[in-house]
Amino acid sequence: TSKDIKKILISYSDKLYFSDKFIVEGTNNIKELNEINKEDVIIDNIFKTNKVIDNAKTIFMNGTCGKYEDDASSIGTRDLLNSLANVSAKVIIGGGDTTSAIKKFNNFDNFYYVSTGGGATLEFLAHNKINVVEYYKTIE
Repeated sequence: TSKDIKKILISYSDKLYFSDKFIVEGTNNIKELNEINKEDVIIDNIFKTNKVIDNAKTIFMNGTCGKYEDDASSIGTRDLLNSLANVSAKVIIGGGDTTSAIKKFNNFDNFYYVSTGGGATLEFLAHNKINVVEYYKTIE
């Protein structure tokens, strides 16, 4: 529920990291969060590497930062993958688009674990099982 999400965000605010700069559709200008208008369509999120990433032991990335296929909105994904490729943490990446972005910008060998199933990866980490696998075990 949204109450649970809010509680998690507050409880782990020192361990969660969100983008603070954005590229808005129709511009190549980087905007700060306080410059975003409700009419703006964000096409890219840009992360600055900070202490959270530098000091992390494990990092999860689930999805790209923007429409990485287009040069104008690929900065966030490219830069984040390059930063994550150079940390000492175990970097676990899930999501089909994210694996395609790794093919475009980086090397799979730079990461601890990469999966095309982002939701399945999170489900496994949360519950130590994947529902579809459990279902197929019951019909064998």
